[in-house]
Amino acid sequence: MNLYIFKDAHLIEGIYINGANASIKLISEIPDSPQTLFVLPNELLQYVCFEHDLKNKKNIHAKIINDVSVLKFSSTNLEVLETKKERSDYFVIGEAAKKLLKKTFSRFNHKILITSDSLFFNETFNENIKFGNNFYLTKNIDPVKLTEKSFNLLDSDETKIQKITNKDLTNINLENLNFYELSTFDLQSLFDLSNIKKPLIILLSLFIVLYGAGLININSNYSQINNMNATLTSIYQNIYPNEEVSDISRDIQNKITVLNTEDKSDLKRSLEILSMVSQTTKIIEANYMDQRLTIKCLFKNDAEESIFINQQNRLNYSVSIKDSESNPLGKITTINYDL
Repeated sequence: MNLYIFKDAHLIEGIYINGANASIKLISEIPDSPQTLFVLPNELLQYVCFEHDLKNKKNIHAKIINDVSVLKFSSTNLEVLETKKERSDYFVIGEAAKKLLKKTFSRFNHKILITSDSLFFNETFNENIKFGNNFYLTKNIDPVKLTEKSFNLLDSDETKIQKITNKDLTNINLENLNFYELSTFDLQSLFDLSNIKKPLIILLSLFIVLYGAGLININSNYSQINNMNATLTSIYQNIYPNEEVSDISRDIQNKITVLNTEDKSDLKRSLEILSMVSQTTKIIEANYMDQRLTIKCLFKNDAEESIFINQQNRLNYSVSIKDSESNPLGKITTINYDL
């Protein structure tokens, strides 16, 4: 396993440990490998050691957030992350930090292993240490990260602190360290044209967008929108009938990774259409097959449907109505777009 320790809170540059080699690299230069542990500043990913006898996860998270928000963080939009090893190690992250992580790791098409520098140095060195401009005190106390300025306020002797160098990091056994698995399979990576290679991904992206954004706020009588995973699996199997689906999210990620030479013309047009339609109309369902994008929309009435179709014709889209039906919610119309 490789190691990458961020040097700044903007997550731009860090120390990359690859075997016996240690070098300074930008995050953009790090290979896309699932076998890398990323060490984040504790200011972004706060480590919390919480020993308890609680059984309910909601109560555990609520207690951690309450304790942390009083000490440091704003009490809004905090999230507790549970580490891979089920023990007393937790992380707390704020909304701004979550957005920064998504942006930083958007090009990675797999789960990212992350930890905080506070937990990392607590696990790897059984003593108080200094690394860079920070002190990590772990001996006889709960793990604490201090700046030089803060450390100088203590009645402590810096000569008794072990100084760690980049070379020392090459000797660490990373196999037994604790971490959190950050999923990077999100909307940002899906709609990044550098990652999308097939119209299939457009459709999967669409469904995630619609469900996540609440655009499909339709009565549960419609069975086709009851189960997200079942819908995604069905679309995937229609386009790739010879491929076996075991884990739809993982299969989609793998497909994004391997499809890197396909023509993007249909993709671009489909993205434009889906983006435009979703801004004016509720979308219930979408499918792609044989260069045809099919979208099922919900209109309030016949007049709204007619205005929409006329607008599409004026925009020079090749559209046709496949079928249409009325119900108490309005009018559901299935529209074909020839790409």
